[in-house]
Amino acid sequence: VWTGAVVRDDVNDRFVAIYTGIDSSNFQSQAAAFSKDLETWTKFEKNPILRSNLRPRQIWRDPHVWREQDKWYMLIGADRKDGETGILSGGVIFLYEGDDSLVNWKYSHNFTVEGKAAFRRGFECPDFFKLGKSYVVLVSQSATYWMVGHYDAKEMKFERTQMAKCDGNTFYAAKTLEDTVLRRRLLFGWIREDDAQDAEARGWAGVLSMPRQLSTRDDGSLIFAPPEDFQRLRTTVSWVMEREEKVKVPQGTVWILDDVTGYSLEIEARLLVVPGTEYTLYVRCKPDGKEGLALSVDPQAGRFGELQVAPIAQGEFVVRIYLDHSVIEAFLNDEVVNTFRHYLYPTSSPGGALSFPEAAHVAISARGGDGVVVSMTVWQLRGTRCGAKKQNKEG
Repeated sequence: VWTGAVVRDDVNDRFVAIYTGIDSSNFQSQAAAFSKDLETWTKFEKNPILRSNLRPRQIWRDPHVWREQDKWYMLIGADRKDGETGILSGGVIFLYEGDDSLVNWKYSHNFTVEGKAAFRRGFECPDFFKLGKSYVVLVSQSATYWMVGHYDAKEMKFERTQMAKCDGNTFYAAKTLEDTVLRRRLLFGWIREDDAQDAEARGWAGVLSMPRQLSTRDDGSLIFAPPEDFQRLRTTVSWVMEREEKVKVPQGTVWILDDVTGYSLEIEARLLVVPGTEYTLYVRCKPDGKEGLALSVDPQAGRFGELQVAPIAQGEFVVRIYLDHSVIEAFLNDEVVNTFRHYLYPTSSPGGALSFPEAAHVAISARGGDGVVVSMTVWQLRGTRCGAKKQNKEG
């Protein structure tokens, strides 16, 4: 079972999951399953509901399903084949039409097409939705990208006008959920492992990200913010530095936050834009500031980790970091997010223990000029288990 979509089928009073299946020869097909409670699922007895004659490993997967104009529609991401050379280059999203059974589908036309100038290969995990006044398409290829553009509801075609990454390359295969109660759209993604061999040795390969709440700027581009719900995870405050306590960080020095340690933290650092100064925040570092993850922010150059962002010419900006052991999700002004996976190994034995007990500190440094920390708060975070059921005494 690969990526797919879950929709509410009011006609038949059930939920329907439509997803991509893979056989032993790596041929892809689309299948369906049904549920009354979103916990127990029954596969459609006549699966697959869609087959393809594409060769193995060629992209044709990850259906997205929605209802519009009293009709069901489905998008499937695929490779784009050059009409002249026959070479696979770029991506295409196919549009299919379905009936109320949600198991009978037929191809309609290409929903959107992108050439190799923008994308080298096919699209995975397509998503499509309206956000404010913007129509948004998400696709994944090496990273997850958002595209905003013109949607022709009559022809049912999409043409992008702008695009950018949703996050860094560690964040992949992202899909959204529409929260109809709080009227918001949340984005989840797969935080990948950097090393496939390490992933096999550990016994897991990735974890879901925290949700990001989506909104748009005046130009239609996307904003990624941590939902307010996450404030409920805060427990004790490990560090508070108010505005009147501004701290100067001399260039070339590393300021270690005294008595601040932990593997599950929220860090809110309000920093001042100083001409020529680049900040680096460290998490899960040793008491000397070494071994941890280093997140660099150059506000005037518009650099946030590996991402290029809109420059901040003056004033203050906020870096908010959620640390959950090996996962680091960092937000800039609660609008841009950059995700990392960070494991620590003994220097003498890379394949040894996963972490150092003492590598749990927080620090900040400046280079190119003296930095100024306007305020900073660090919270310890409690764990959460969504939908966990009560266990018996035996566990």
